[in-house]
Amino acid sequence: MRTYGKINNVWSTVQTDANQHDDYVWITTLLNNLNLVLGESPLYAQNGIPAQDSLVTQVFPDFYVSKMQQEFAPHFFSLKIYKTQSRTPTYQVDLITKKGTAINQVVAV
Repeated sequence: MRTYGKINNVWSTVQTDANQHDDYVWITTLLNNLNLVLGESPLYAQNGIPAQDSLVTQVFPDFYVSKMQQEFAPHFFSLKIYKTQSRTPTYQVDLITKKGTAINQVVAV
């Protein structure tokens, strides 16, 4: 399995490791989807969140983030995405991979 992700403003390939674990592929895909605008991708128009609309209406995109959490949860041992105390749509992503690696990341959408 393979996906592409932006790491330090450089597009990189992320693929299944030698032990056939897809954990980092799914993490990269999840983070890409959190940064994707709803309808932006011609292949995955249902993915992403309406971040610009959220800024205009001052309503956080919690519904879309919750939907995304449900979609990606089966790929991890544990996945929690929750809103931080910020004036802009910013979410804390806490996950544990199926190999047991804990990852915490703040994502500003």
